[in-house]
Formats: sequence, C-alpha cells, structure tokens
Amino acid sequence: MADSTLAAPKFWRTTVIFVALWGPLIAVMIALPLYLKGHRSTHDMQMIVLLCVLGGSIAAFLTRIFSRWLTLNRAKTARFAATLGLLSAGTVATTATLFALQFRTYFTQWHQEAFTVEWAFQLVFTLAYSSYIYGSTALHLLISPMNVVILILCAWIFEPRN
Repeated sequence: MADSTLAAPKFWRTTVIFVALWGPLIAVMIALPLYLKGHRSTHDMQMIVLLCVLGGSIAAFLTRIFSRWLTLNRAKTARFAATLGLLSAGTVATTATLFALQFRTYFTQWHQEAFTVEWAFQLVFTLAYSSYIYGSTALHLLISPMNVVILILCAWIFEPRN
C-alpha cells in the first residue's frame, strides 16, 4: 500500500518551497564569502553559483523525500535528526558530484577513448582530484558557524511532519 502522506498536497507544496529556498541559500552561502574575498562576477564565479544552486536544490528535494520515508511513525527528534543529517550530507554530496562532473567534462578533451583501461584510470583520478579540490576549497564555506545555524533552522522548519 502506498504511503498516503507523500500524496498530500501540503507535503508537495512545502517541498517546492524548500527546494526553491535551499538551492539559492546554498549559493549565497558559498558566493558571498567568495565575493567578499575579491572574486567578482566572472564566468567561473557564475558556474560555481549555478552548481551550488543545482546541488542545493537536488539535495533539498532528496532530503524531503527520504527523510519522510525514513522517519515514518518516528518521534519528532528522529525526524529532525534525519532531516538535518540528510540535508547536510546531501548538500555536500550533490554539489561535490556536480563539481566532479564539471571537472570530468573539462578534462575529457585530454582523456583517452571511452571504456579503455587508460580512460578508466583517468576517470577515477579526475573524480578523486575534483573531490579533493571541492573538499579543500569549498567545503569550509558550507560549515561556517552562520551556515550551520541556517542548516539547523531549515531542518527544523522543513522536517516532515506526520
């Protein structure tokens, strides 16, 4: 039997609001410190903001769906913890994945033909390198004290309610 709570219009309405707010909020969290450090509106900065909006939006959508599914008939604290954990890990994972795909797209011009042994090594090391770059340059922007407060507030507001 399908879960009727996922079909509720209120759930989908709040999901749309959450997705529409979380993606741009993540982009502001990353772009504002970069802008204040002197990175002005260049093509690279626009691409970073776009990837952050997409990554945050995808993470918000997946968080709403999976936190509702994981915390069916659980206590409010379990719903909050699931939302907080999924939102933070999901945001990092989706933005890192999008950055990795951007690196992969850029470096394909120098890679070997697809599905060869050399190509597989190049793919693995490109994705590993892009994950390292993301972790060392962008991750600290997502875990500053103000961003953690915003994360907790959003998780509390948008946790799935029974």
